[in-house]
Amino acid sequence: MIIISGYFGLKCRGIYPAPIKTKSFFFSNNLLLKKIAESQGWKFIYLNKYSLTTNYRISSLQSKYIKFLQFDFDELGISSDEGILYFDHKLYVKKEHIFDVVKLCDTDLLIRESPGNKSIQDEINEANLHPRYKFGMVKTIDWLSQKINNKAYLEANKLALTGFIYYKSPRKFMSLTKEVFDVCNQLNQPECQIIWAVLSEPYNNFITQVDAQKINPVWKKSRAGFNLIDSFSEILLYAFIWLLEKIKIRN
Repeated sequence: MIIISGYFGLKCRGIYPAPIKTKSFFFSNNLLLKKIAESQGWKFIYLNKYSLTTNYRISSLQSKYIKFLQFDFDELGISSDEGILYFDHKLYVKKEHIFDVVKLCDTDLLIRESPGNKSIQDEINEANLHPRYKFGMVKTIDWLSQKINNKAYLEANKLALTGFIYYKSPRKFMSLTKEVFDVCNQLNQPECQIIWAVLSEPYNNFITQVDAQKINPVWKKSRAGFNLIDSFSEILLYAFIWLLEKIKIRN
């Protein structure tokens, strides 16, 4: 199994240890994360495809490049026939969670259900409280309505937590992941759980959805002891990005 995670942008405060010390890849466009990632057992993969930003909406959209497997497999020496576990960097995934994944996945993909039988409307209501999701919500609702009207989405799917996905057979889902990635960007919508619920519906027979409590790694907003960027470094980096933006505007 290959483990992948990552962070795009400037506001990351720490990285949890890799759950296994081999074949664990941490992707980022922020070179300041390289040292801490490697010290935590990850192989750091620098991606300069996307510019650094302090904008949460933009960096969240950038991160879908990893979540939905848009990177070059051959360049990393990864086979699309090998199982890939993706999880958000805020999840503290350990070996025991990996054992649970292998035990519970009896199809080609495993994902956790959103607690409480949440509907897409519930997710929209919650997402609208966050500026980065609200920004593209009008277009997202129009897109969703069109899917429902055209019967391209039958509203049978339970909402899933896309922060933790095990692609047991990645090759089988490359069309789906490409479409989810593209639609998120077309709609300027980083709340990919809405998009995933709609587009993954035809794949239901190939997907195992499990109760989130059965695989429940710790999620924390702040990680004491994992801070890596001191305030002086941040000031220098922000100043550098501000200068680059000014140069772009003038040109």
